[in-house]
Amino acid sequence: MPKVSDLFKSPMLRAPNLGGVQPITILTNRAVSSNGANYHVLDVDMKGERNVIRLSATLAHDIEAVLGENELDKWCGQVISIYPAQMKLKDRDTGEEKIVDLIRAAAAPAGTKPSTMALSISKNPDDEIPF
Repeated sequence: MPKVSDLFKSPMLRAPNLGGVQPITILTNRAVSSNGANYHVLDVDMKGERNVIRLSATLAHDIEAVLGENELDKWCGQVISIYPAQMKLKDRDTGEEKIVDLIRAAAAPAGTKPSTMALSISKNPDDEIPF
């Protein structure tokens, strides 16, 4: 029996598709505009594959707490674990409580090394221009 997520693929990694706790390496962060909405995403390496995760306020605060750093550019190359979770929220339109799936972050297991993909990402060439 097909799942909705199988029929309507998303370019973003979704909580129900994680399958439990996963160590990831944060590769880059970037702003995205889509259908009039602006948000940030993280490009990550998970199991040797590049994935995109939409950065929610909850996930951003989790990562900030894990890494002890609130500057997104300093997250690049860092290893964390992500996992699926559920949270009760009030629906903006109806005001009713609903349960939503989201991605949360925690410290990676001790000894987890950054992926080789992270090591191959070059710095922004503009960072190298001397003034």
